Amino acid sequence: MGLARRLGIDVIACGLESEPHADVVRAAGCRLGQGHLICPPEHAEHVEAYLERHRQPTL
Repeated sequence: MGLARRLGIDVIACGLESEPHADVVRAAGCRLGQGHLICPPEHAEHVEAYLERHRQPTL
């Protein structure tokens, strides 16, 4: 974290599975994360429906 902070680079903790995992990365100073704790996997049909609802019009 120290090197990334000095370089002005955001660090994203990957694979967060539980609150204890999140606590460890928070204690290290990481403020961004992804994984099952943040957003569990979705079925393809749900993702397709979401994308269809939020599609931007083309010019």
